[in-house]
Amino acid sequence: ANSSLLFLEFSKDSWIQILDASGKNLYTGVRSAGTQYSIEGLPPYTVVLGVADGVSVEYQGEVVDFATRPGKNAARFRVPQ
Repeated sequence: ANSSLLFLEFSKDSWIQILDASGKNLYTGVRSAGTQYSIEGLPPYTVVLGVADGVSVEYQGEVVDFATRPGKNAARFRVPQ
């Protein structure tokens, strides 16, 4: 199986959920501002961020560019896209 590293850094408290390619829940919960979190699994990942402007995401060392919907601060995206 091809494992790939996903890294998140939090500048604000944020609820997150990360699912792997099979739909397995790798993490669900709140992470605190000032913390980091890394996870390895089977991509692509589905990532949901409750406070998207408070989280930076990297996949295999590259910054992930994700967008929020107008008027919303939550984001849902796949990595790699």
